[in-house]
Amino acid sequence: MDEIKSKRFDENIFPAAVTPPGSLGLDSGEAHTSRGKCDDVDDFNNLTQSPPKNIDGSLISGFESFTRSVRVEYAVLNASNRWVSSSSATNYKRIVVTVSHPEIANVVLETIVSYY
Repeated sequence: MDEIKSKRFDENIFPAAVTPPGSLGLDSGEAHTSRGKCDDVDDFNNLTQSPPKNIDGSLISGFESFTRSVRVEYAVLNASNRWVSSSSATNYKRIVVTVSHPEIANVVLETIVSYY
């Protein structure tokens, strides 16, 4: 989560040239196998690693039975002041990181990042 949050909000100059919701994810020249070139939060959308890997693509020792997956989406507050997915671009992106293991309950980390 910290690695993702350290990246800029969007690849494009937001809000003038916004990344459409259906295009959130890796851009040309970027790869999840070595995340060093991932430069904005939505580059991590649909990242799934089993076992999890370091930023350079090397395995994280001792976590062979774990899976880490990431979802990034635009978000908006609804009438009940709850964050929900947005089908259009907004000033907010929700990052959801799920860590799973076959013998324990999933751990889910969720945060909101903003353009502001």
